[in-house]
Amino acid sequence: MIYTTSAQMGAGDIGRPFITSPSSNKGSLPQSIARKLRSSWSVVPVPTSDHKNRICIICISDTHNAKPSLPDGDILLHAGDLSQYGTFDEIQAQLDWLNAQPHKHKIIIAGNHDLTLDEAFVKAHPDRELDKPGKSRGDFRWGDITYLHNSSVEVKCAGRTLKIYGSPMTPKCGNFSFQYEVGQDVWKDTLVVFGHIHNGRGEEIVTFNRLQACFEHIVLGVQPWINLFKLILYSILEVLGQTASAENHISSTHLVNAAMITGRGNQDRKEAIIIYF
Repeated sequence: MIYTTSAQMGAGDIGRPFITSPSSNKGSLPQSIARKLRSSWSVVPVPTSDHKNRICIICISDTHNAKPSLPDGDILLHAGDLSQYGTFDEIQAQLDWLNAQPHKHKIIIAGNHDLTLDEAFVKAHPDRELDKPGKSRGDFRWGDITYLHNSSVEVKCAGRTLKIYGSPMTPKCGNFSFQYEVGQDVWKDTLVVFGHIHNGRGEEIVTFNRLQACFEHIVLGVQPWINLFKLILYSILEVLGQTASAENHISSTHLVNAAMITGRGNQDRKEAIIIYF
C-alpha cells in the first residue's frame, strides 16, 4: 500500500482499506445491479503528456520473483510481494534486479509473501529457518532502494516535492506475513493505497461521493436493497445534472492495482502501469 501526494498539499483522513465481505463474492442481485450501474459512472484515467512539471511514476506490484523489463521513469514504486516464498535469496535477488533499474528513485514495501522482512513472523515461525546467519532480515543489501515500513519519504522531482507513504499491512488471510485481524483498525490517522488482488489489476479514479458510498454499502451487504434504491436515485439525478454543487467538488483518488502476475496459476505477465503525476 503506497500513498503518494504533493508534500505541500493538505489532505483529510481516509478510512481503513475497503474490504469486501465474504458474501460479496456470491454476486447477489443488488450487487450485480450496483456493479452495472457503477460501470456507467466510474472513470478510467487517460494518460496526459502536456504537464510542464509532470513526474513519471512506474507502478509495479506482485512480481513474485519475476524480473520483467520496465520502462524508464522518474520514480519506481513496487507495492509489495517481491517474492513467492519469502526466503532471503528470493528477496535479495529481487532487490538486485530493482537496483539495476535506471530510475532515480526506487521505493518499495514488503508484501504478505515477503516473510523474511517481517520480524514478528520470523520469530513466531522458527521452523521456517528465516533467520540464518548471514541470511536474516538485517543482512539485505538495499543499495539505493528506499524501503518503507509504516513510514514515509519525501523525494524531489521536476522541481516538485512528493511525499510517499508505504505500509505492508494486509487483512489476515491464511498464514502469511504483515497481517492484521479483520476488524482491527490499524489505519487510524493513516493515508494509504492498497492492492494485492492479482485479478483486480488496473486503475480507476474513484470519487468519494454518495454514489460511491451507496455502492460500497451494497458490496459489503449493508442494507443492500435500500442502498440500491438510493444508488439508482442518485444515478438518475447525476444524469439529469441535478447533483448538489458540493458533490461536484468532492475529492477523488486515482487508484492503481499494479499487479504484474495474474491469471490462473499466476501464468499471465503484465506490463508496468505508468502514471503521470
